[in-house]
Amino acid sequence: MTASERLKQILEDNPEQNFENSEDLEETFNEWSVNGNYDVKNIQESNLNILHALSQREIIHIMDRVLGGDSFENVLEEIAKEYLGDAWSASTTNVGEKNLNVEAKSKFESGDNEMADIVHDFDEELYSSEEFVTLSQNVPLRIDHNERQLLKLVEGTLEVSRYTDRVDIGSASRSKIIVNEIRQVCAVLSGLAVSFDYELGQRLIKDRSFSENEKFFQTVFEIARRYKMLNPETMRDSYGKLVFLLMDAQKESIRELLQFRCYKPVLTVYEFLKSKNCLDILSDPLLPIATRNVEQVDDVNILNSRLTKKRLAIKELLRRYATKDYSEQCNKKSTSRGFYNLFMLGRSNQTQETEISNQSGIVTSTGSLESLEKTQDTKEITVEELEMCIYSLNDHDVFLYYNKRPIDKMIEYLTTFFNPHKEQSRDLSLSLVSDPNSTARLSHDHSRQYHYVLQSLTMWREVLFNMIRLWRLAEDDLLDGNNGYRLGDTGQGIHRIQSAPRLYKAMCEIISKVQREVGNWVGSSVIHLGDRTVPNALVFIDKYLQVPKILTPIVLCIEKIDKLSNSSIHLKIFIENSFGGVLSLKQQILVDFFKHGFDGGGADNFFDAGSCIDGRLTSAWNWCSNIEKKPYFPIFLLTGFVGFDGKF
Repeated sequence: MTASERLKQILEDNPEQNFENSEDLEETFNEWSVNGNYDVKNIQESNLNILHALSQREIIHIMDRVLGGDSFENVLEEIAKEYLGDAWSASTTNVGEKNLNVEAKSKFESGDNEMADIVHDFDEELYSSEEFVTLSQNVPLRIDHNERQLLKLVEGTLEVSRYTDRVDIGSASRSKIIVNEIRQVCAVLSGLAVSFDYELGQRLIKDRSFSENEKFFQTVFEIARRYKMLNPETMRDSYGKLVFLLMDAQKESIRELLQFRCYKPVLTVYEFLKSKNCLDILSDPLLPIATRNVEQVDDVNILNSRLTKKRLAIKELLRRYATKDYSEQCNKKSTSRGFYNLFMLGRSNQTQETEISNQSGIVTSTGSLESLEKTQDTKEITVEELEMCIYSLNDHDVFLYYNKRPIDKMIEYLTTFFNPHKEQSRDLSLSLVSDPNSTARLSHDHSRQYHYVLQSLTMWREVLFNMIRLWRLAEDDLLDGNNGYRLGDTGQGIHRIQSAPRLYKAMCEIISKVQREVGNWVGSSVIHLGDRTVPNALVFIDKYLQVPKILTPIVLCIEKIDKLSNSSIHLKIFIENSFGGVLSLKQQILVDFFKHGFDGGGADNFFDAGSCIDGRLTSAWNWCSNIEKKPYFPIFLLTGFVGFDGKF
């Protein structure tokens, strides 16, 4: 069987399967070279990257053209340009040839090439190189497999800890309690390290001196914070404990008693690329394509085309910037004892020197500790490390898509179903004045309420778009040793009340931008931070991470109503008799939410409610708490509703 016949046979079984295994791909082309007089060894690496990114149908098309007399390299070049436009022309440049890279970048930004089609395909404008630099300075780096092992230790330690229960109490000897609890957390963490790897863990507790293992504790706590930022749904309880522990450990008086530091800044994509002398990738025109989230669409051809573009962009970036020889060297030296590497990295310099001089340090197949440190300090970036950076930026784009989408859909529903200037009918009125059953604390007419809801949704979208930057600023405020806090009763228990000047300034900038975008501002623009309403920056971040959880169930319910009605004649009759049809049902849900989810209610007193920045979110949460009383609640259940907090 010839190679072409073999591929066609595979195509009949799975036409969209890709050659993920390079050995299979090379075997197929070696088989083809027997009949086609083409030696696979002569395939350039860049061309092989193209082949890996293509589907079998596309590869068969290439083979047919080559067997028909076309040049193999020219065919691949045409396909690459078809997907990536003139940006692919930069593939012939070296990383050091910055002039050619700048030229390719200018061509990319000019819009006079096929890249415009790619921008259109992804439905959103791409980041500029300056925006990518700013973004990379805030996006945390993904944790790798070895760091994930340490993450499990931290999560286990924080799960069993009762740090805040024992520390956040009124006591004259609170400093001693804090120090004892921090030491207890470190002791449990050390114990779990022993159970994870006895030989290495026992060295961690050898002298029972936490100060000698300062870098180890800094590393594991930083890994946990980095993981949480990229995965907000995880560590729902333990992250708060960790932040409060680090908040206390940053105090000068506590540091003197502890004799070591627990905090170090989160490792970002920018800092990692800078340490590897690879910042040029941030200005590469292929990076926006490689990091763009590919939205699921019904058309398989469009989806496969977008995925192919993304795979091609990633492989070309790896070819341009990663050091292949160094990557292969690291692969040969890698061992299964990744925990050891992180453990030794966490030892203080003094302890490391002592162990080396006494010849008591552990030596693995990679050599001594000295050679390990050289590996950590190298200026070459491997394929795996560069992939980690690309996927970290992609993770952020995925976060934006899934968190901004419900807000965009609600804005679409508002502008589609409602007239901004007048009521289309009594059933579509957003007025809070004429509703005798309303408990609203605002008295907006239809037009004023429409613009109030629109600007609130726009503000939420802008906050979530900047969430990763706001999160970084929030941690800077929380973990500033010179920014003290006090314990206070906010009406919802004892909280740490602390100012957040960096976060407050950023929020003022966001509100100003939204005000310029929406025009006349309805309601108050007061931002509560560091008071009994929003005690600290951690509460602020947690509150705005709830916005997608509030809106997503509503959007999903409305999107599934048509399918629900068509699924059963009995359900269709029920919807017709109870709500007047599918369209009327959607309108009733939206009217109720846009009115009573933004009515200024939900607080325990008049001063904490209203139209302030925080009060808008409080009203929405209040609406969610009464969902069971709504006449359309059975429809929510039938469309898969399980709660506004999602699944734990």
